[in-house]
Amino acid sequence: MQPVESTIKEQLVELKDRSELMVKLAHLALLLNSEDLAKEILELEEEFDDLHTKYGLEIIRMKCAEPQEAGLLGLVEIGFAAENIADAARDMAEIVLRKLPLHPVLRSAIELTVEQAAIAGDCDLVGKTVGEAELKHKIGITIIAIKRGKTWTYNPSDSFMLEGGDLVFAEGYPESKGALAAICSGRPK
Repeated sequence: MQPVESTIKEQLVELKDRSELMVKLAHLALLLNSEDLAKEILELEEEFDDLHTKYGLEIIRMKCAEPQEAGLLGLVEIGFAAENIADAARDMAEIVLRKLPLHPVLRSAIELTVEQAAIAGDCDLVGKTVGEAELKHKIGITIIAIKRGKTWTYNPSDSFMLEGGDLVFAEGYPESKGALAAICSGRPK
């Protein structure tokens, strides 16, 4: 059985990573006015709630196993902070689902950092892994999610194989705006 401290550490990293990803995807949902992505965020938030509950139970187990109190309150507060971030992502997704208009200032801020593009079947990316594509190095973007059919992959690993038809969601520098679409379409920018 894994030590309680190790489990808590792994869960805390997962809470942090998931809440960050959810905010990035929520920005995309707002920018693209994507109801599918907004619904996906709501599902992620439900999974996040389960993970947060398990994290809290592990802290209670830790308290029982080692009755020192120093630091436990901090762990609890960090868990609640991650929960608040995930809830904020859910709230952004609900803006899309309620069909509320996006303020122009928010739209311009988001447009500078995120975009989506479909990989064409004849694109050079087909058959390459995310790592081999080197998109961060080449055009300054990071893939944060890929939708293949109805399946979503979040924070794809460097070994994730890209295929024609994949819908790529990425964030990057303002200077890279449009470069993802150009590469995914098979035409150079």
